[in-house]
Amino acid sequence: MPRRFRCLAVACVVLALLAMTSCHAEEPQSTPTVSTLTPEPAQRDIEEFEMSCPALESDGSIPVRFAGRGIDGGLNVSLPFRWSESPAGTRSFALVVVDRNPIANDWVHWVVVGIPERTTSLPENASLRLMPTGSLESKNTFGEVGYGGPQPPAGSGEHTYEAVLYALEVDELELSDEPSFAEFTAAAEAVATGRASTSGTFEQ
Repeated sequence: MPRRFRCLAVACVVLALLAMTSCHAEEPQSTPTVSTLTPEPAQRDIEEFEMSCPALESDGSIPVRFAGRGIDGGLNVSLPFRWSESPAGTRSFALVVVDRNPIANDWVHWVVVGIPERTTSLPENASLRLMPTGSLESKNTFGEVGYGGPQPPAGSGEHTYEAVLYALEVDELELSDEPSFAEFTAAAEAVATGRASTSGTFEQ
């Protein structure tokens, strides 16, 4: 073959290889995609049930004997509560009584855990005396174990004291020795089967 034809043939081969390489480079590259979205946690279904405080006055106020001893006439008698049947799967109850007035900053007056699942009430003056077997009272925000009655600052207006009872799927709620309302709520709602609440008012 004449030399010029050999050169032409080589040039054609080189051009063909370059064309193939260019086409290959332009092919879309498939890369696996990894989702960075975190699935939303499943919302726990907490059933509402009924609870009442039979000691409240007709206007919803708390009688003075249930107030702390720093109040004139206060005897620090713990409030009584009643509730209806617990939701299915309940193994215990946990109770908190908290002052919801803004200046009180969710002051905790009573925390009880490990209340047996068959319990449907707490009698008046039960704290440290007539608590159900197996139940455990924690420190309140006063730093004392058991019930601490309403004792709002004079002239601070009406305070609402809310009692919240959780039905739990565990035998006892794990808390610190002096739990805050936020700590109690977070721990309880993580293992709750049901929730009930009632409230009364007090002022001096």
